[in-house]
Amino acid sequence: MRSSFCYTFHNFWHEAGHTGRSPFLFYSFLFQQTPRRGLPLATHAEGRPLFGLALCKEEPYEHQNQISRTGPRAGHVPQIGNMLCPMHFPVLLAGFVLGGPWGLALGFIAPLLRSLLFGMPPMFPIAISMAFEMAAYGAVSGWMYREVPHTLPMTYATLVTAMVAGRLVWGAVRFVLAGLTGSSFPFSAFLSGALLTAIPGIIAQLILIPLIVTALKKAKFMD
Repeated sequence: MRSSFCYTFHNFWHEAGHTGRSPFLFYSFLFQQTPRRGLPLATHAEGRPLFGLALCKEEPYEHQNQISRTGPRAGHVPQIGNMLCPMHFPVLLAGFVLGGPWGLALGFIAPLLRSLLFGMPPMFPIAISMAFEMAAYGAVSGWMYREVPHTLPMTYATLVTAMVAGRLVWGAVRFVLAGLTGSSFPFSAFLSGALLTAIPGIIAQLILIPLIVTALKKAKFMD
């Protein structure tokens, strides 16, 4: 018999109150993601997120093996994570909804804590560089959005600025870490990791995040 982690669903909107903006709402779904980059696993009929993390009851080892053989999880396929960048979504949204300080804190902690708990992504250099990258996403999206008119064009401008800033920070940290270990991080590696392999995720962010922010504003979940 072995214990394992699984997802359970709670209506955090209800638990936090109608006007509540619980940072845990965003923090909880930072773990529902692929190794490189979480999207909510389910939503309320009205669009409110329903998600959470719980410790499953113990299951026989043979049963777990059968599950792993018949249904491998996309969260353990690095190639999918590199393309879709799902971990970016909650951090960027946390910045828009909760503000820069929470966006920075949640973005920095999430990859490090996930690496410690699940061993993916590897702590060095991937999780460390991702921590700075996602901290930049959350901080820039939060602080900039507080300083600009909350129109759709400015939402796009804020999003693009945060995405560019995060990728530049990621590249800078990877370059420094490579220098500390005596290895190299050429511009071609930065271009591939920050842009070329992530094009599907970038397109999805540019389409979905402004729509989500607009929907949250209409629902009076944010200003």
